[in-house]
Amino acid sequence: MALEEEIKGADILIRNLSEQGVNTIFGVTGGASLEIFDALGRIGNKYGIRLIDTAKEDGAGFAAQGYARSTGKVGVVLTTSGPGATNAFTPLTDAYLDSIPLLLISGQVSSLMLGKGAFQEAPVSDMSSPTTKRSYLIRDVNKLPDTVAEASYIAQNGRAGPVHIDITKDTTQKETVFRNGKNNFAKLDSPNDLEHKVRIVFEQLKKSRKPIIYAGGGIIASDAYAQLIELSELTRIPVTNTVMGLGGFPGAHKHSLGMLGMHGTACSNFAINGSPLGNYLDGADFVLAIGARFDDRVTGNVSEFAKNAYIAHVDIDPKENGKNKTPNIFVLSDAKQFLQRFNARIKQESFRDDYSGWWRHLDLLKANFPLKYQTDFKDIRGMEIPTQYVIQKIWELTRDYNPIVATGVGQHQMWAAQYFLVNKPRKFLTSAGLGSMGFGLPAAIGAQAANPEDLVIDLDGDRSFWMTGYEDMEWCSNGKITSIAAGIQLLNSITLILQNMPNYLE
Repeated sequence: MALEEEIKGADILIRNLSEQGVNTIFGVTGGASLEIFDALGRIGNKYGIRLIDTAKEDGAGFAAQGYARSTGKVGVVLTTSGPGATNAFTPLTDAYLDSIPLLLISGQVSSLMLGKGAFQEAPVSDMSSPTTKRSYLIRDVNKLPDTVAEASYIAQNGRAGPVHIDITKDTTQKETVFRNGKNNFAKLDSPNDLEHKVRIVFEQLKKSRKPIIYAGGGIIASDAYAQLIELSELTRIPVTNTVMGLGGFPGAHKHSLGMLGMHGTACSNFAINGSPLGNYLDGADFVLAIGARFDDRVTGNVSEFAKNAYIAHVDIDPKENGKNKTPNIFVLSDAKQFLQRFNARIKQESFRDDYSGWWRHLDLLKANFPLKYQTDFKDIRGMEIPTQYVIQKIWELTRDYNPIVATGVGQHQMWAAQYFLVNKPRKFLTSAGLGSMGFGLPAAIGAQAANPEDLVIDLDGDRSFWMTGYEDMEWCSNGKITSIAAGIQLLNSITLILQNMPNYLE
């Protein structure tokens, strides 16, 4: 019987990644990762993996995020050791805060040099631990298969997020027999009390006269788009989205109140918290929060947020229970599983209450407090076109194509969220939690790489654009991609900065 051929650890890594469904890697080469890049060149095509080399590691990380956010698959980043890995920490942290499945693979100095201050050595697996779901340092080639399988599973299951695998150079050079990876983590099942809690939430809904659904990024992460639409249309309950939830419910739907929070619509905020029309006592009496985390940009003073409402909070992460806002009931569940059962109960009981009075109030809020901007195109500097007008017109011209829209961070980002009414999930890509300037352009590149037939638009601000503008020059100069619609420099972010200063408008 012939002995099985032994192959390098780098080749094993590529084959294990292919086994997990990886077909694209974004990266920047370097000394500690040369074996991996060499393996990609030798066998990448054979195993269906292409390498997209970027100008810098943060660009690679944001491009991988664009890939992940627009597909729901794991985005993969490959860097060298030391500064190569640390340059990728901003997109890594960004993915952690926005719950995006990302896999960072970094080369590391050889095992014998660890802890000796070798050239381009840094303890990156320790450094990444606080902002990843799991961080590995691999010094044994035989651990690669199971590590890759586990990392892929962890990144995508439960609350999605980034995973980091740091691999010493000698591990990529050592040879051993290839084997398939084994994931040792058990599949997550529905909580045993889910049906019981669905009944409690439903009974509370039946008592409500002014309900509202507050939908976050968990709707998109769990592919619960259809179930959320079904719930709203079955019951005529209005829906407001967080910035991470945009596209999780159609922005142009008649039941949509727009985005919630500091930069959201007045209607959505008044609907939850109460409005000046009713001395702030006319807010919702029931809030169904699904896949949202009650962050400060949504709630403001959290003690005053939805203070007159019964709050039912549905989330897959138990750590979100009462972290920012204590709900009346917390339902530990995937958003899709909850909505499937909740909708089934609604249909079983033929529930459809009369919310006509609530909708008359909401329509009055929309009429009295609409989104608006200066329309005569004049200010003290002369004739100018408002940025909101430009965004709105781009939306009108492109909406039939269901484009993927990426943004930078700043005032233009908020205007894009307000005026570009995304109607499908995974079509609005933005750095929400971390607010990473420079996100937009590489994210658009990654989304275009993943969706070559789609129209992809980067709506960007000037400072945000130039933080990763080198990616545009890198890609265009090498002819790597030609179909990104535009990197549109709209406005600098001074307005948003002023709005956040304590003495603004004083």
